[in-house]
Amino acid sequence: MSEPDESETRSRATTTWWSRVILAGLLLAGLGRAAWLRWVCDDAFISFRYARNLVAGHGLVWNVGERVEGFTNPLWTFAIAGGLRAGLDPIVLSQMLGLASYAILLGALWRLERSVAPGAVLPLATAVCALLPNMAE
Repeated sequence: MSEPDESETRSRATTTWWSRVILAGLLLAGLGRAAWLRWVCDDAFISFRYARNLVAGHGLVWNVGERVEGFTNPLWTFAIAGGLRAGLDPIVLSQMLGLASYAILLGALWRLERSVAPGAVLPLATAVCALLPNMAE
């Protein structure tokens, strides 16, 4: 197998550069839109209450003294509890964690797409995920 010539190497570098510019634009557009549309579902307040009781030393309970599991997201509840312990507002924290998770999703999708179709300039799946209208609207 022969070494790539200079023009082919330059072409790959240009494709990579444009792909990263497109990714940055998609991230900004997607995150901007997500930040604009951010909201907190009423179910989130269930996790907030469990997290508050955990931080207060009562354990993962809805009511003190009653051992009933009423949440479906232990990792998220622990993350909110950690934020409460640090003095953070659970609503703002959950919104920021949601936006960070969305950014990580877009980055991971872009990397997966680049590994499957390395020559593509436009990461189509990432673009669709970043710009697809929110189904909850």
